[in-house]
Amino acid sequence: MDIDKLGLENYKILIELNKFSHSDALRLIGFCSRHKEVQYLIRDMWNIEIEIVVGNSQDYYAFVEELKTQFPNVIKTLNNALIIRDEWTTGFENLFK
Repeated sequence: MDIDKLGLENYKILIELNKFSHSDALRLIGFCSRHKEVQYLIRDMWNIEIEIVVGNSQDYYAFVEELKTQFPNVIKTLNNALIIRDEWTTGFENLFK
């Protein structure tokens, strides 16, 4: 789906965690599940990556402010990237075409 044609923007939010307990994980998953903008949440041992689709940068910043308000002691740093083009491949055979 070409979200640009729909007038939407796709952002990645990269979060470095300060501390992260099991209850924090459940709260964060619940927070993300209540926001229709969240497309993906990827968790590794120390970091979280959230991908959201929003109408504009103001919607993005509103989401981030709510996230920071809900998890002030969990988030150490937060970085973002506006995704201009997102391509998926089914495997390496398509990588160099």
